[in-house]
Amino acid sequence: MNNILGKGAGKGGGGGGTVREAGGGLGIRAAVEEESYFRKKTQEQLQALKEKTPKPQNEVQTARNEGSGQEA
Repeated sequence: MNNILGKGAGKGGGGGGTVREAGGGLGIRAAVEEESYFRKKTQEQLQALKEKTPKPQNEVQTARNEGSGQEA
């Protein structure tokens, strides 16, 4: 079975809407644009989350710095 998006209902494309249900070139294009849109939105959300999340400190480097001050 070939699971290609936009190939039409019952043909691996599912019932994603009337254009996708019809299949053919328009169905494939609609599926590609939809996947692209959601991939872009996911990347934007991931980037926003990365910007909000504090950067972790390097625990090994922190331990070395603390240990070097106590050796003298």
